[in-house]
Amino acid sequence: MSWGEVLEDRSHGLVNNVNRSHGTYSLNACGSFIPAVVSMPVIRNKAVLHILDGIKGLYHGGPGAKPQFVWEHQTMYFATDPVALDHIGWKVIDEKRVAVGMPRLVDDKPDNFSHFVHRQPEHVEIAGALGLGEWDEKKIDLRRITLPVL
Repeated sequence: MSWGEVLEDRSHGLVNNVNRSHGTYSLNACGSFIPAVVSMPVIRNKAVLHILDGIKGLYHGGPGAKPQFVWEHQTMYFATDPVALDHIGWKVIDEKRVAVGMPRLVDDKPDNFSHFVHRQPEHVEIAGALGLGEWDEKKIDLRRITLPVL
């Protein structure tokens, strides 16, 4: 799990030439690219169940996993709303970052592991504002189920 997983996977996994959404270290066009792609009816109407594998989480340095930033989150996420799912995932990642002494994504700066100037996954909030899913956490129906350890 890394920030913006579900919407980005839907947009980047279903179209070609996705490198244009990360043109340079200062150009993060995901804010417009991802909502535009996932709003296309051929994609929006077909993707109805979203599964996010959060068994291992990544809180910094993505999209490629850097071992020092991977943690055993041991959680699977299932949703019918990709915006809600990504918002919850973003919150979990921010909580982990704060727990290890790092700033939240919105407050972070480029470093040796992640050199994009804009790392906030704003495409998630933009997708919510465009009506592609629920951004308001108060309106998200989040249910937690803890399975027994065998």
